Amino acid sequence: MMMMTTIIIIIIVIIIIIIIIYYYYLLLLFIIIIIYYYLLLLFIIIIYYYYYYYYYYYYYRHHLIIHLLFFSLNSIEIKFVYALLNSICGTTSHHQKSFFLSFLFFQSVIQQKFYHLLA
Repeated sequence: MMMMTTIIIIIIVIIIIIIIIYYYYLLLLFIIIIIYYYLLLLFIIIIYYYYYYYYYYYYYRHHLIIHLLFFSLNSIEIKFVYALLNSICGTTSHHQKSFFLSFLFFQSVIQQKFYHLLA
C-alpha cells in the first residue's frame, strides 16, 4: 500500500514537471514572437521616417502628396480628421499628421476592399 502511494506521488510530480516545462517553453516562444513583432514594427517605423526625411523633406512637396493621397478619396472622415489635426497641431508637424493619416488611408483602403468582397 505504501509502495502504491509513492508511485502515484512520483507520477503526479513527473506530470507536473512536464506541464511546467511545456508551458515554460510556450511562454518563451510567445515572448520571442512578441519581441519579433515589436522589432518588425520598429523597423517599419524607421524605414518610414528614413523615407520621409530623405525623399519628402520639403514641405510643399510633401503637402502636395498628402493632398493627392487623402483628398482624392471620397472619405469625409479623413478630410474631417485632417482638418481637425490642422486646427490642433497647426502647420508645423506635418510628418506626425502624415504618419497618422497613412494609417487612416490604409484602413480605409482595406475597408473598401473588404466591402467590395462582401458586395
